[in-house]
Amino acid sequence: MREAKIMTLKIIKILLWMYLFFLPLMNLPKPLLLGTKIQYCDIVFIFLFIIWFFVMGKFSFPLQKNIKYSLSMIVVINLFSCLNSRNLSVSVINYVGFLYLVVLFFLLVAILKDLNMFNMVIQIIFLSSIITSVIGIGSFILYLTGNTALTKSFLFFTPLKASVVPLPRLCSTFVSPEMFITFSQLGLVCGIIKIELMSNPIKRRLAFFGVLIILIAVSISYSRSLTGLFLAMSLILLVKKNIKFLMPLRLAVTILFIILFCAAILTSIWIIYPISISHDADAELTTVAFRTSPDMRSILQSAAVRIAIEKPFFGIGQGMFTYQLKNYIDFRLARHTIKINDFRSLEIDPHSTYFGALAETGFLGLTSMLILFGAFLKSTIISLKEAQASKYKIVKFYLFASFVGYLLTACFVDIFAFRHFWINLSLLVSCGNIDTNNG
Repeated sequence: MREAKIMTLKIIKILLWMYLFFLPLMNLPKPLLLGTKIQYCDIVFIFLFIIWFFVMGKFSFPLQKNIKYSLSMIVVINLFSCLNSRNLSVSVINYVGFLYLVVLFFLLVAILKDLNMFNMVIQIIFLSSIITSVIGIGSFILYLTGNTALTKSFLFFTPLKASVVPLPRLCSTFVSPEMFITFSQLGLVCGIIKIELMSNPIKRRLAFFGVLIILIAVSISYSRSLTGLFLAMSLILLVKKNIKFLMPLRLAVTILFIILFCAAILTSIWIIYPISISHDADAELTTVAFRTSPDMRSILQSAAVRIAIEKPFFGIGQGMFTYQLKNYIDFRLARHTIKINDFRSLEIDPHSTYFGALAETGFLGLTSMLILFGAFLKSTIISLKEAQASKYKIVKFYLFASFVGYLLTACFVDIFAFRHFWINLSLLVSCGNIDTNNG
């Protein structure tokens, strides 16, 4: 019996390793049966869940009651939102995807009670982030030199008129730069954690080099999501003391975060559009003209508020914002917004976790989400104050910094639907349990 349990744990470990390894491989060709949202890692998750559910036979979730209650509340409210949808099939699919992420969170909390499992997950996420960063940087270099079709699959091309910077952003093995950056944020934090836990100076230098590679890759990806990443970095540097040149580095990262934060707010309201260039050959004169128009995000936010006013309690149903946007958009403001003009069908996601929840699940859904985030913030802060004097206290703070960074990033993307956001939450909870058991 003991040998069977040991073998089962080994299988779970292998499947968990495979899940995390396949997690960033979203831009690879897939069979049509998988659809657009189902990834290779999700197939691995099915086997992982079945083995854990039927073989392990233990359902112990070391979670605080406020987190359990808030999670239960948001699951129930989202169900009512789903049933209130105009298109039940679309909302059911999105609701099942949400339940999958909740189950993923509970499963990882149960598995990561083991210290070895926890360290393995940290290492795999860090290595995966390095690999995707190398692929992205390599594709960018090849694009600059050869502009091949192969490298374009790892870059995110936007028209010159839709971007201030006339270069493609990295998406690497992900489907969008935002997903790449947010995953790299967790990988970056895991790398810093590895440096913190390592005692071998050579391995520490290698890990530091890996962190630099990730930073270079996400910088090329330039997105509002970088604001949350640099907020996490600022918080980490605030408490980190065992590195050289700490004060200049802390100051540089903090200033960069402030610049990115201001830029993210400003460009979410107004953008320069369009840039028209005219050339008079006879007069040998080139004229550049600029006009201003609302950014796409401000229009989407206005539409979300209109939806919430019309359906204040449970919204229009999960996943329905994309398909119902055309009924709530202000075309008077949108007609000059180039990104909306590019999408003739107007099928665009909310580009915000908070406004998306407001539109699709109503004020009750948004409130339950904020209560959930507040529960994690409160329980983590309390546990950090009461934590044992061990190295895992600082590790938990690093994961907490990443979580806070995600909360800011949620203003610009739907972070609530990202698998790695829920993995960050499970690591945050598990680290507190490990600190208690090994302090």
